[in-house]
Amino acid sequence: MKKGTVIKHPTADWGKGIVLESAFNNTIQVRFEKVGFKTLSLEYVKPVILKNDSPVTEDELDRIKGKERIYFNEKFIDIFNDIKSKYPKHLIFIQNGYYAEILFEDAEACSKLFGFKIYERSENVQTTGVPIESKRIWEDLQQLQRPYIIVSQLDSGGKPRRKISEIYP
Repeated sequence: MKKGTVIKHPTADWGKGIVLESAFNNTIQVRFEKVGFKTLSLEYVKPVILKNDSPVTEDELDRIKGKERIYFNEKFIDIFNDIKSKYPKHLIFIQNGYYAEILFEDAEACSKLFGFKIYERSENVQTTGVPIESKRIWEDLQQLQRPYIIVSQLDSGGKPRRKISEIYP
C-alpha cells in the first residue's frame, strides 16, 4: 500500500485514514480522522482503499506529520528553527502563556506589518509578541494572504509542551 493512499478500516469506525508510511514488514502507518495514528498489520487487517479520494501529496503528508509533533521543554529558538526549516515562508507564533512570541526575521516582518516593537533577548535574539487571543492579527494575516503557523502551549502540569495548532494556508 502506497504512502498517501486514502483508506478506511474495514470494520472499525475510525473515519478516513491516510497512509503515512508505505508497507514495511507487512505493516502500514496510518493517521485516521477520529483516532489519530495507528499501525496496521496487513496480515490481520485489509484496509478499504477509497478510490474516489485522490492520494495525498508529499507536502500534505509533511503537514499532517508536522502538526502531530510535540515540543517538550524545548527552547523557543529550537522550535522556531525546526518549524522554519520546513515552512520558510510562514510567520511563526509560539505561545508563551497568554502571549505568542515571534522571533528573528518574523519579528521584523511583524514590526513592519503591524508596528510591533522589537526587543532583544539573550543570544542576540530579536523578538516581539502579541496576545494569543488577538483574533485581529490572524484575520489581518489571512486578508494579506500571509502564511503563518501558531504553536500552542499545551496544559501539562509541569514542563511546557507545545504543538502546532494552526497552519495557514
